[in-house]
Amino acid sequence: MEDGESGEQTLIRELQEEASVTVEIIKKMGEVFNNFDNRTHRVYLCKIVRGAVRLGGPEADRHNDDNKYLLEWHPITKLKEIPLVPTEAKDLILSNLT
Repeated sequence: MEDGESGEQTLIRELQEEASVTVEIIKKMGEVFNNFDNRTHRVYLCKIVRGAVRLGGPEADRHNDDNKYLLEWHPITKLKEIPLVPTEAKDLILSNLT
């Protein structure tokens, strides 16, 4: 988050910069605290309203054989199989979608 930026503003900006898409936030699913990195992670349900998912921003510039940035798209039905970090976010997402 940049100074003065809300979680929602950060989400929208970061997805535009790093994934080349504009999103509409449908709802905030919640927050989870991760002891590993001592950070609060906010989880949102969003809809892509413009663009196609592709790597952009500084990550695209730094992407190389030794420093990879990969965008992955997974069906929500496969969420239980994905090693999501923080792991608490997986339970939060699944509980909000049922």
